[in-house]
Amino acid sequence: MKRLALVMALALLTAGLTVPANANLYQYVFTYDGTSTTTNFSSAGSTFSVGDQVEVTFNAFGNGYWSAAANTMIWEPIWVCPDGTRVGDLSWEFLLDSVQVDFGSLNGQSSSYVHIPQALTTSKAIDFDHLHWVYTLSSSTVSNNTLNGLSDGRANLSPATFHASSSVPEPATMLLVGSGLLGLAAFRRKFKK
Repeated sequence: MKRLALVMALALLTAGLTVPANANLYQYVFTYDGTSTTTNFSSAGSTFSVGDQVEVTFNAFGNGYWSAAANTMIWEPIWVCPDGTRVGDLSWEFLLDSVQVDFGSLNGQSSSYVHIPQALTTSKAIDFDHLHWVYTLSSSTVSNNTLNGLSDGRANLSPATFHASSSVPEPATMLLVGSGLLGLAAFRRKFKK
């Protein structure tokens, strides 16, 4: 048992040494309701360096969700200034009701403009209410990589189609409420006599 604990401790120590000690994590969280985007958290204005990660999460509001066909290229990048060539590794996952429905990764992805990352692609037709991607910067031709906001200011994940949640109660709920009210009325009437 002690030997297993020692091996696990050494493995964790070794794994910890592979991550740069000065690496930072910059996060963005966006919620989309079909017409507008709410920025729940943003690292805009931060400067990131080689080894740092940018983590972006897109959430559908309420019971809304997106649909995407197989091989759909979704491009919702974060703007980065100034112009330069940046190379990094990208991984992503799509979730529906907290269950992973698709995922992917691209290593050595290069971008010669003012954004990260390039497009990510669905591997099959999916419905999803959550997209999460992480980009790790491997190299950059500029030393001052300043993070800004979303490229188009929206989180609509086009060309995926957004389906807004409906605020109309479902029939079963209305039936349950109605039968409860009838039961209360009958109960009250019985004890009134």
